[in-house]
Amino acid sequence: MKVTRVLNNNVVLGEEDGITYLLMGLSIGFKKKAGERIPSDAIEKMFVLSSPNSAGKLQEMMRFIPEEYFVFSSDALLFIRHNLKREFSDNLYIMLTDHIYAAVERYRQGIPIKNALLTEVKKFYKDEYATALHVVEMANERFHVTMEDDEAAFITFHIVNAQTDSDSSSIQEMTRLIQEILTLVKEHFHLEYNEDKLSYSRFVTHLKYFSRKVFTNKGDDLVDEEIHALVKKKYPDEYRCAQDILSLVKEKYGYEGTQMDALYLTIHIARVISE
Repeated sequence: MKVTRVLNNNVVLGEEDGITYLLMGLSIGFKKKAGERIPSDAIEKMFVLSSPNSAGKLQEMMRFIPEEYFVFSSDALLFIRHNLKREFSDNLYIMLTDHIYAAVERYRQGIPIKNALLTEVKKFYKDEYATALHVVEMANERFHVTMEDDEAAFITFHIVNAQTDSDSSSIQEMTRLIQEILTLVKEHFHLEYNEDKLSYSRFVTHLKYFSRKVFTNKGDDLVDEEIHALVKKKYPDEYRCAQDILSLVKEKYGYEGTQMDALYLTIHIARVISE
């Protein structure tokens, strides 16, 4: 693999077969120049950079963020990938480094920030939150701070964001929308959710999908008219509740709900209230 850019003594950008990599290793960049080859045994950690903007962002960040945070983020990203068994966009490494650095600095200055969606994040993104919580514990130990659970919720947004094409602000909006819909259904039927039930878990999973449709404004109305009419007749109150949800997203977010949306919302609502 050839060096394309030396970021510091221990971090370089390399290229092979047209693919750009972020390479880390002790003194891997020491006295290296662009075009020189890097022996494979000098590479301790390696990440693919598929976005052309990622390399530029990393170089800019290295002007003010200490190297130890980049090393930490590489360890954290390896843990995240292993724990969740998924791949993530380049942006997660970049955002994680930037966030951890800023968060540690805030806590050292005595300026913690509360996350208003902490409760919702714990409920809707359980696996991602548990993973983020461990990352916070890793950071607390590495940087000798005591960051709170709120920070794990912020990191969860980055993890979820790196699995979708939405930005973190949209993820937060989607989380708020999910909570709004759950509250609407709860008040409509005067019920208390049993969060251990499979029907509740499936409903929340569907709402994640539905909320993404709302914010990308992508609807699909390919539905069998007979099935739609049957569901509407069988579950009239649940269907009215689904229509209230579609009215909410139209008024608040400008999303024009479809018959398919109404159908699936009705079915999930019916399952939740039946248990």
